[in-house]
Amino acid sequence: LKQAIEAASPYSIDVSQAQKSYQQLYAAEQARIRARGAARQALVQAISTEKNTGTLDTIISQARRTGVDASLISQGEERLAALKAEYRRQQAAQQLQSAVAATNIPRLDAAITEAKAAGVDATVISQASEKRDELQTKLNERNAAKNALTEAIQNTQNTGTLEQVIQHARLKGVDPNLIKQGVARVAALRAEEEARRRAAAEAQRRAEEEERRRAAEEARRRAAGRPNRATPS
Repeated sequence: LKQAIEAASPYSIDVSQAQKSYQQLYAAEQARIRARGAARQALVQAISTEKNTGTLDTIISQARRTGVDASLISQGEERLAALKAEYRRQQAAQQLQSAVAATNIPRLDAAITEAKAAGVDATVISQASEKRDELQTKLNERNAAKNALTEAIQNTQNTGTLEQVIQHARLKGVDPNLIKQGVARVAALRAEEEARRRAAAEAQRRAEEEERRRAAEEARRRAAGRPNRATPS
C-alpha cells in the first residue's frame, strides 16, 4: 500500500484515504510487533523463573496468539510439562505421607499407585509399602482374633478359655463392642456356674438331711423292737 501511494503521488491522485488506511495498518502492525516482542520477552523470563503452571500456561497462550516463534513456544511447553510433572510428584508424595499417617489400607494402596506413576522417590515408596504390609498383617491378626472371639462367645463354656480369647482380642484391637459381648458372656457363664454350684450344694444338703432322717428313723425302729430288761428283785 505504501508503494502504491508513492507511485500515485506524481499523478495528482487523491491518496488521502489510502494514506489514512496505511497509517492505520502501520499502527496496527507496530502494535502487533510490540505485543509479540512483549509476549516473547515474558515467555523467555517465564521459562527461566515461573513456578506456577497456570501462569506459564497463560503466557504460552499469549505468545502463541501474538505469533512468537514456534521454537520458543516449544521450550515453554516443555517447561510447563516439567512443572506439571514436578507438581504431580509433590502432590503424590504429600498424599502418600497422609495415607501412611491415616493407616487406611485402601487409601494407602491408591497413594502408592499414584506415587509410582508420578515418579516419587523409590525409597519413600518402599517405606510406604512396608507400612502397608505391616498394616495388612495387623488387620489379618485382628480379623483372626475377632473370628476366634465370635466363635468362643457362641460355643465356649469354659470361662478361663473365653477370658484368654478376650484378652488376645484386646491386644489385637478387636471392636470394643464385641469385647463387651465376650465379657458379658463370661459373666453369664459364671452366673450359670454359680447357679449349678448352689443347686448341687442344695441337693447335697437335702441328701445328707434325708440320710440323717433315715438313720434316726432306723434307730427309733430298732429301739422300739428291742425287749425291755427285767428289773432285779
